[in-house]
Amino acid sequence: MIKEILDAGFVLQQRDYLARRLQSEAEQLQAGNPESAEMAEKFEVEEEDLRAAAAMLADASATPDDKTCFIPGDQALSLLQASLNEAYMTSGLVQTEAISGLDAVGGKVAITDLRLPPEAVTKAVTDGFVAGSTSSDPRYVTQFLLARASRLFRRRPPFRDQPARATIANRARVILFGDWGSGVPRAVATARHIKRLLTEKPDYEGHAIHIGDIYFAGFGYEYKQRALPFWPGTDGHSWAIAGNHDMYTGGAGFLNDFLADPKFSAQQAKHWFVLENDNWQIFGLDSAYALPGATGQRGELAGTQAQQVHQIRTASPGKGGILLTHHQPFNVSAGAFEIHSPKMVDALQPVLHANLVRGWFWGHEHDAAVYKPWNNVAYPCLTGHAGVPEAFKQRSLDGQQRWRWSDHLATTDGDYFSMGFTVLDFDEGSCEVSFYNEDGVRQPFPDGRHVITKV
Repeated sequence: MIKEILDAGFVLQQRDYLARRLQSEAEQLQAGNPESAEMAEKFEVEEEDLRAAAAMLADASATPDDKTCFIPGDQALSLLQASLNEAYMTSGLVQTEAISGLDAVGGKVAITDLRLPPEAVTKAVTDGFVAGSTSSDPRYVTQFLLARASRLFRRRPPFRDQPARATIANRARVILFGDWGSGVPRAVATARHIKRLLTEKPDYEGHAIHIGDIYFAGFGYEYKQRALPFWPGTDGHSWAIAGNHDMYTGGAGFLNDFLADPKFSAQQAKHWFVLENDNWQIFGLDSAYALPGATGQRGELAGTQAQQVHQIRTASPGKGGILLTHHQPFNVSAGAFEIHSPKMVDALQPVLHANLVRGWFWGHEHDAAVYKPWNNVAYPCLTGHAGVPEAFKQRSLDGQQRWRWSDHLATTDGDYFSMGFTVLDFDEGSCEVSFYNEDGVRQPFPDGRHVITKV
């Protein structure tokens, strides 16, 4: 990820400029402009794709906040970031070096080690392409990448309704990490410690599960650049579910580039999966495919996932049930509680009401917390803090929270929360939960060990 493309002001300025340029480019293509025709052929897009991308950008909205790292939930802005990032990365302009003000104390880079040279930033914030060099201008290329993204989304693959099913050992270490796919140095370091901890207990079978979001928008090259080179799991013991960012280009990259890798062979390129042993059933559910809007902020279960979960759980009520989703079932903020994904919660209510879910783990929010029992779920847990830099702020527990992530590091740009992940150690009928930071250091629970039992 490039520093400037994580800056809200830069991204929103490019939105306004490129929304106008895309309409003009569509007219140029319609008029038979040879350069436009050559680029359209190269990127396999048509006039309607350029116009669709222009309309999408014109409708894009986001309110810049005080975050140093701008990761909006808006589909069009995510596609814009992905397209700009790729266009600049392939332009040869990107510099890889320490950035003044972004170096963490001790040698860590707080956000990213990629940036644009000042002259490229200046050029990007002025109207008009450089005369005579449009095809080499990253913003000109960005237009066609955006048009291709629009085309991909409109042609997304159908939902694969049947899950991949696999048997895991009765003693298994399952490591969950969410919102990891940024490729920034601290996320890469986090993956190294996940890999180490997967083999730390040789008598436990190790499994790595990502619970959604490779940034910015699910292009195939993003999985190849920001996820697969650093993936910590092994062949046949690696699993993933999609998040909203994975679906912004329709999900083809998630299925055909990410899950097609041999590490995910056991998942068989299915949207969701069920892992089972003599004592537990773990459901990796897709909460992102069915989302109808342009933001994908609230989870919903596509196909017959909910019905199949109910069928599988009622057939084995003596086993403990664990749900994994990208989206959160509820939110707790400043003492206020809300059901965040009502359609998803309603669909799963039969298994919740029957007391067939012992733990529910999710991401989407770039944070970590353990909540008090809710809706017959003994252990509701947020673990979405594996890859997006978040500025540190002091905070106390909300009323529904049992524990909240507080580990942080000092940088010359201020303090940042550390990244991290969650370890589930299954031993017959019990499951111990622990959290580790990006340095592989286990975090303490003031209330003692956290153990989920199967019943």
